[in-house]
Amino acid sequence: KQTILQLAVMGKLVPQDPNDEPASELLKRIAKERARLEADGKIKKSKPVPPVTENESPFKVSRGWEWVLLDAVAEKITDGEHISPSKAKSGMLLLTAKHVLESGVSFDDPQFVAKEDGVRFRQRCDPSIGDVLICSRGTIGRCCVVTNAITFCLMGSVILVRSLPLLVPSYLNFFLKSNVGQNFIRGATKGMAVNALYLKDIRQCAVPLPPLAEQHRIVAKVDELMALCDRLKSDLTESRTRQDRLATTLIDSALKAA
Repeated sequence: KQTILQLAVMGKLVPQDPNDEPASELLKRIAKERARLEADGKIKKSKPVPPVTENESPFKVSRGWEWVLLDAVAEKITDGEHISPSKAKSGMLLLTAKHVLESGVSFDDPQFVAKEDGVRFRQRCDPSIGDVLICSRGTIGRCCVVTNAITFCLMGSVILVRSLPLLVPSYLNFFLKSNVGQNFIRGATKGMAVNALYLKDIRQCAVPLPPLAEQHRIVAKVDELMALCDRLKSDLTESRTRQDRLATTLIDSALKAA
């Protein structure tokens, strides 16, 4: 699976199409979209994000791709509540890093806060469909995409990244799970007194940006191959189970015969 992800984010998993709009043009459209959202008051105005230099890029990207800092292609990067709130028996769901799984957001064994507290917490961090969640404490770097419309709030052990419309969330999720993304996260947390991933660091994560059409092709191919890997793993597990049962039966027969 790591090989699949690595090939995907290096532009080696699906063929490039010379007719695709290059990422350099995509970045111009992203900048216009950011300016529009700022002018409409939907997001806060931000300082210009510097380009990624050649020394800062982990590898040479494919033709039509560009390296870009995550801060330049994100509508919002924030985290959940930092002060542990009073819990309630019901109200709004309060999730933590343990609920952010590789397979998606888990709603098993949740905590609750009063609805009015949850509404207040969501003014800062409002998880929605398409947001990428990253564990910043515990299993640092574990991440997933929100795919469920259930309303919940988060503790500060989770970072939320909401990409601008021209960056496909699933592609960003795959990048963060790849060796390149995980190496950045490990480097950002190394040497800290308390192991944690901070907002200022994830903002500076360099992301290889493909053309938009290629992002969709990459996501479709990764999903297809990951499903194949899961089927192969299941088949291998069943095969080993059958072999173990056969071995046990043969041994039992041999002992009875003796």
